[in-house]
Amino acid sequence: MLSTPWLVSLVAEDYALTPSGIDLLQSGHNETYAVEVGGNRSAFRVYGEEKSWIRGVGDLLFELDLLTDLRTVGAPVSHPIGRPSGDPLGGWPSSGGTGTAPYFRGVGAERSTSRI
Repeated sequence: MLSTPWLVSLVAEDYALTPSGIDLLQSGHNETYAVEVGGNRSAFRVYGEEKSWIRGVGDLLFELDLLTDLRTVGAPVSHPIGRPSGDPLGGWPSSGGTGTAPYFRGVGAERSTSRI
């Protein structure tokens, strides 16, 4: 689990947003966090490293492109929010290489009691 202050900083820097709350929703192969900004809830997913079925960033971008395309044709799916640079996938140096994470809109996450 990543530290909440670090996640707040990452979302602020990568997406020019100021979260008022971050809650861990799910931890496993990936960690998914509910993020509240201006009364709206979205999700921030941190992809786990070293998965045998993920060959690289291209596989992650394919998933994000698919979700964007589904949203474009009216499917009720969460979709990635691009960073100010337009790239939907953020990254940072990590012990295993580079950590990667997209930010999603359209998430109906339940609120937990864990708050920043």
